[in-house]
Amino acid sequence: DGHGLSPLLAEQLLWFLHRWSATYLMPDLSLYSHGALSPTLTRVFAAVSSATVGTDAAGGGEGELTGSEAIVDILVQKASIALSLWAFEPDVVTAALKMLRSVVARQTLGAVALRTPSFQALLRAYTALMTGEEDVDGSLGVLARLRNLPTKAQRKLVGALVWGTASSGGEAEQRGYFDALVGPIVAQLQTVC
Repeated sequence: DGHGLSPLLAEQLLWFLHRWSATYLMPDLSLYSHGALSPTLTRVFAAVSSATVGTDAAGGGEGELTGSEAIVDILVQKASIALSLWAFEPDVVTAALKMLRSVVARQTLGAVALRTPSFQALLRAYTALMTGEEDVDGSLGVLARLRNLPTKAQRKLVGALVWGTASSGGEAEQRGYFDALVGPIVAQLQTVC
């Protein structure tokens, strides 16, 4: 969970995961029309078809993540933990936000990220942060520390969350996520006015 890492090592790991995911995770197979992409890489890291969403590679039950979905979940989780544990380390925060943004900015990865438990937990933590809710039951865990993020980093986190929610399916679902993200900000502005 990152407690044993130095901030420099955390930053370098996040940088590597950012570069690796941008290159190998759910690649656009239409760019490889001549079979230049390894079949093994394609099988392991390619996007899942809509027929397999909700089942794991072994044909598991609903709610389980496939290999590539699990990797996206881990990437979002690692970025969230880094933002929580190293909020006062600007280089770590920058690397975590870049990785999170790169995952959610691609349509295929963003749609997968939106369905992961880690992204949903990050959305809940952000909402609690913006509404000033206290984590009295401890349900947010380490994500409750997102309150320590500098304002500039919070703005970039909002941008990444908006990118991720924009990858959702229908317009009604996008509107629901957008309202959940922007609602606390609007409520704060209304209390000032």
